[in-house]
Amino acid sequence: MLSRMKAIKNVIRKFGETPKITYKPGDMEAIKSYHEYRVKSNLDEFVIDDITWNDLNMDDVFKRLNMGLSTSGEQYLYHQLREPAVSSDDFNSRKGLIETIEQDTELRMKLHKILYKLGKNNKAKLTEVFEPGNRSASKLVLYMILSLGFVFSAIATIISLSNILALTFFAIDYSVVREVKRKNIYTDLETVNYSVAMVFAANKIRKLSNYKLDHHTGEMYVELEKLGVILRVGGVSVTSGSDVGDLFSNWLLLDLITYEIIKNKIWTHYQSIFKIHESLGKIEVALAVSSYRKSVPEHSIPRIVFDSKMTPYLQGEALIHPLVKTCVPNSLMMSKSHLVTGSNASGKSTFLKTAAINAIMGQAICTVLAKTYDATAFRIYSSMALSDNLLSGESYYISEIKSLKRIVESSRTGHSILCVIDEVLRGTNTVERIAASSEILKAIADENTLCLVATHDVELCRLLEGQYEMVHFQEDFSGDQMIFDYKMKTGEAKSRNAIKLLRILGFDEQISSAANERAMNYLSQGVWK
Repeated sequence: MLSRMKAIKNVIRKFGETPKITYKPGDMEAIKSYHEYRVKSNLDEFVIDDITWNDLNMDDVFKRLNMGLSTSGEQYLYHQLREPAVSSDDFNSRKGLIETIEQDTELRMKLHKILYKLGKNNKAKLTEVFEPGNRSASKLVLYMILSLGFVFSAIATIISLSNILALTFFAIDYSVVREVKRKNIYTDLETVNYSVAMVFAANKIRKLSNYKLDHHTGEMYVELEKLGVILRVGGVSVTSGSDVGDLFSNWLLLDLITYEIIKNKIWTHYQSIFKIHESLGKIEVALAVSSYRKSVPEHSIPRIVFDSKMTPYLQGEALIHPLVKTCVPNSLMMSKSHLVTGSNASGKSTFLKTAAINAIMGQAICTVLAKTYDATAFRIYSSMALSDNLLSGESYYISEIKSLKRIVESSRTGHSILCVIDEVLRGTNTVERIAASSEILKAIADENTLCLVATHDVELCRLLEGQYEMVHFQEDFSGDQMIFDYKMKTGEAKSRNAIKLLRILGFDEQISSAANERAMNYLSQGVWK
């Protein structure tokens, strides 16, 4: 008991520190299961798609935020990051819950303790609870018949030994049934018991009687009223018959009967379990965000405008990437799309990710890593880190086209879109790439879309002038040393470093000089020599 209390105090003491959680194989799949259930059930208006999530390394952003107190908390944090708020009501609800927990240290510590005791169980298949499925009381009836039959036949045998055959019949039958069923229910037992644990955790939170918190969790308390049997009976333990109490339970099949009663109650009220899981998850997300805010040097609460009639804009002052240590801050003031040029390794891709991740975090968890952030609400997409899909036979170029097509289609829905694209159509030849890229980028950059595009094709600056604002990143050379300041500058890039890098990295001087001469001829005359 003392060691458990010590562990709880240790976890609470680490509030405001970077989480140090070890993820075992299969953990992320279990964490994603709740989100995947919601996607399959079409429960959300908009979610971050797999391409964007993977492009932006959002699994790592999730892990940076995750406190890992409970299965409900982990699953809901993952989902909330993939479901940025698209309405002011949703956004204000998220922000209000975070503020309630952030401003009340005593409440935070009590919630922290309750959720830590709830704990994690990745073997629990909670999404199966949320499915109505086919339920039947036949097993419960069978167990009760066998139990009562055994009791009555035992009493009858005591009265007269002539009834011993009936006792033997029931004793053999229920022993066989028990052994078979006990093995079968182990797969469901983790799920049932975790569902019960969630109900008890929700009841503990209700007993805190915090009126500010109750404003956000009142729906959970309504669902608790439907689950009184669970609060009275508790969880289920399938015993092994190792002591007198277990032996008595074995004889009467009490554990299997209890299991069926609880399981059927849970499956009958699957919507209540779903809402309790969701509410517990939201509370832990608010805890995680509060801890995250305390752990970073600087953050701000974004101002998000949810007005579909407003021309989209984004104004972020001193934005930084949440996963890059000693990240150089950059400001972004967008009322039109931007074309980002610059040398290799100058910071273009990191800047694109910084903007997109902060947009997601701003709408999802009401927190950005910036001095200030003011923007319209966006649906966020990316096309950055594609690879050949060898299993389906798709080339890199086909993967690119499909990725870009989904952005074009989204830009025509009437919703405000923020998209980041790194090197458009790099999987094809120069002439067709520039021709196709320019037309695709024109189609994307309409009145509802802000697009950040990183490119080495400076020809696009001419073709997209007027529709895109030009910005760039640049390097300086000090002898054979290349120096980057990672600061965004206005206008298109004038310097290039690819050929200089040949010399710096040890290529023969004749090769680098000939390459430079050929490039200068092309730039001045427009033909290769």
